[in-house]
Formats: sequence, structure tokens, C-alpha cells
Amino acid sequence: MKKIIIKLVRGAVVFLAVFIAVICMVDFHSDGVLIRDANYYIRSANETLYQMEVYNSFEVSGTPVQLIKSSSSAGQTFEIKHVKDDEYAIMYGPYGMCIAVASDKETVVAQGYDENNDYNRWHIERIGNTQSYRLTNAATHTSLCYEYSETLKSYQLLVKEETDSDKKYEFLIRKY
Repeated sequence: MKKIIIKLVRGAVVFLAVFIAVICMVDFHSDGVLIRDANYYIRSANETLYQMEVYNSFEVSGTPVQLIKSSSSAGQTFEIKHVKDDEYAIMYGPYGMCIAVASDKETVVAQGYDENNDYNRWHIERIGNTQSYRLTNAATHTSLCYEYSETLKSYQLLVKEETDSDKKYEFLIRKY
């Protein structure tokens, strides 16, 4: 009888140790932060073979941002950083560039990050119970979307007023 009790206690201790280890590894986002600071690929939820990229991987302010077929290049990797409240910066490259809305208040470009510039910051929200996200610019309050550009021969990223539940406003954010 004593051996059975010892085995039961050992089993309970092992179970408890494994349970605690699993709980410590899982991030329940209890602090309200939706996306953790890390490197990500940002893909269209509808055109899943297409990822966000700064045009030709240029690190020049004003370079347009587009969706092109996935190649896992450095130009398709972005660091998403929580900067304040529910706002994030989408950083690009090693020189302090970020994804922002241009002065025309519609075109999405790479530019130098300035923490005081609302055009550099984005609200990221999950769409319902899906794995898709909506990215809304903090300055314009318009949502990131894509449209085919004859000039660039690719899908150009823009911000526009969302008028319907069009999939062009939905993005997948995947860790690098």
C-alpha cells in the first residue's frame, strides 16, 4: 500500500512540474500586447503567396512598399515594435527605417523613424476569430490595403477608408 501511495505522489509531482513548465512557456498576452516585438513577414490574407516588401529592398526614404511573391529576402522581413498604448512601429532594415504613410496621405513608403510622427505608427487589430489582422495608420485612421499598380507591375500598398469587408484589407503576420 505504501508503494502505491509513493507512486501516486511521484506521478502527481511529475504532472504538476510538467503543468507548471507548460504554463510558464505559454504567453497568454495578459498585458494586452497583441504582437510581441520580433521580426515578421507580413502577407496578404487573400493572396498568401504575396508578402510585403520595400521596393527592390531599397533603404531610401520615400521608397514605395509593395506586395510581391514570397522570396524570404531581407527586404520582406520587418521588425514590429510596440511603441505606446496600442500602437506599433513596423521597422525595416538596420538604418532606422520604418513603414509609414507618405505626405499624400495614401501611399505607403519606407522612411526614417520619428517617434513623434503619427504617420510612422500603426494600430494592429485581429479581425474576429481569424488569424488575419487589420493595420490602421495612427495619423490618417485609414487601413492598409493593396491594389495592383501598372507603374510598379506589382501590388502597391496604400491606406484607404475601408468601405466593405474586402480581403484586400486583411493581412497575416508571421514570425520570421
